[in-house]
Amino acid sequence: MRVDGAEREARVLFVEDDPELLDVIAAELEDAGFAVVTAGSGEAALAVLHERAHAIDWLFTDIRLPGLIDGWRVADEFRMSHPLRPVIFATGAAQERPRDLFDSLFLRKPYRSSDVVRAFRALREGWRACPDEYEALRRLKAAPLASSLSWQPVP
Repeated sequence: MRVDGAEREARVLFVEDDPELLDVIAAELEDAGFAVVTAGSGEAALAVLHERAHAIDWLFTDIRLPGLIDGWRVADEFRMSHPLRPVIFATGAAQERPRDLFDSLFLRKPYRSSDVVRAFRALREGWRACPDEYEALRRLKAAPLASSLSWQPVP
């Protein structure tokens, strides 16, 4: 991603209500060269997006979050600033409210932190390699995925 002609770290908003998982994966993403902003609830994630939506490049969110704001709502807000960017959703086998969000990735729980890092690396590199977001998305969808990831909601 280019900002004012200079390369910068891709910034991920990582939304997860399990504090241990949040810390472990945030650390691994940082080790992989991402800047990470964390939120433990949908309300906290929306606050981050309202303050600095354009500074967030990628979103990972659990679908089921404590409180009134779920991962679907967080993704809707993210997509206001980044309509073509895939969101990575974490989901269990049974969803309360199945929903297909245009061109997003679904990661089945339980998942490995390495799967999250690999997914964000693929997204980051896909966007860097192609300045046209439509073409970047098309290429990403044609590339093979890790077995734990899907472009379709997990049944």
